[in-house]
Amino acid sequence: MEAESQPSGCCGSRKMTWRWLQRQVLDHFLELGLVVATVVALVWPRPGTDLSQHKVGSFSIAQTVNICTYFAASGLSVDTRDITSAITAYRSIAYGLIAILVITPTLGFGIVMLPFEPMDFAAGLAIFVAMPTTLCSGVAMVGKARGNAALALLLTIGSTLAGVATVPFLINLITVHGHNVHIDTLPLLLKLLSTILLPLFVAMVLRELPVLQSLVKAQTQMVNLLANANMTLLVWQMLSRSRDQIVEPGRCMDVGIIIVAAVGVHIIYLVWNITAATAARLPFQEKKAVVLMASQKTLPVALAVVLFMKEDTWDQGLLSVPCILAHMVQVLIDLVIVARWASMADGPTVLESVVTSDGYVSEHGPVKGEIKVVDNPLAAKETPRDNGDQGSYGIVTVVDNGEPADSPEPHRSLQANSMSSEESFMSARTVFSNGTTHPAKETPRSEPS
Repeated sequence: MEAESQPSGCCGSRKMTWRWLQRQVLDHFLELGLVVATVVALVWPRPGTDLSQHKVGSFSIAQTVNICTYFAASGLSVDTRDITSAITAYRSIAYGLIAILVITPTLGFGIVMLPFEPMDFAAGLAIFVAMPTTLCSGVAMVGKARGNAALALLLTIGSTLAGVATVPFLINLITVHGHNVHIDTLPLLLKLLSTILLPLFVAMVLRELPVLQSLVKAQTQMVNLLANANMTLLVWQMLSRSRDQIVEPGRCMDVGIIIVAAVGVHIIYLVWNITAATAARLPFQEKKAVVLMASQKTLPVALAVVLFMKEDTWDQGLLSVPCILAHMVQVLIDLVIVARWASMADGPTVLESVVTSDGYVSEHGPVKGEIKVVDNPLAAKETPRDNGDQGSYGIVTVVDNGEPADSPEPHRSLQANSMSSEESFMSARTVFSNGTTHPAKETPRSEPS
């Protein structure tokens, strides 16, 4: 018996490892894509260069399609229904938007003066810090850190809508201060409105259509992959065109300095925002959202700005290098913070509910299901059952008169209540109260509580 169980255990372990790898690739698809795009662009730049040269007027066809597709896909993936729950967080909203749009961009006036050679590196990093907050990754991180995801989404949408209008003027002030180079703000503003705000807004409106809403929900992963794949293609084309300038002798030292500068910038943001949020005595969940969102900057909007900078003054590939490196730096640093916040609880908070399964009856009456939602999966010692969930927050046990039921698998109505994502976990917090047990109804046709 032991010999027979070993292969099964090995297969189960390999299956869990494979699922974990899949999840990591999907969660960090953009970062992995940026690495691949950089390597391909530097090793074989010809295809990316040729593709980016096809233009209509001042618009590169392929790169403009990449930008519009990214923001359209991002708009489809944004569910604005939960935002209303965060509207009452006035102090957090006010500070978050001011920090994102006013306070953190001021660092660009100092960055643009750094003695980088070429000056495109300093200008690129200054452009990055002038951006609004991240579109998708920040909200996901706040959810994983058990922060207020609705507030994070509100800050994302609010800062993006306002930032598109303010960024051109802010960048002009920064470049004039550092290099005495003026930017045509009105043409840049119109291009950003047409390639960022228009597809984003139209997609968000279309998402409210019932048919499209259900389709997007069923294909959320594919929509996210579509968005990140287009951003990867955009980076590939930009770096391919500037390959010769990027690989010049001495560039490795420049890249190292950019990374150090990006680390310093992000640490300054984190320290400032943590101090301000603590001084304002924001609730801890709101504090997590504000600190993460006000400390991060969006790479896609930065690359859209870079795409529309005048090529006779700036090298788009060199401008994009600091943006890409700064994005990677902020992701790596914030992942450590998110993991720390997610594991801060002393132990797992278990929310329990005993429900009646619809249509699944034992000889003694309805089968009862015990659903445990673990608030702190890193501290939990229980291993979730393989009930089809992707996550590790739900532990489902089917019991019959206090004993495990004969059925090896939980009934589908019980599986539906297991928590496998941040969204389902947060919704469970509003349904189940801590340590509360809801008795099963007498009829076997009752719905889960």
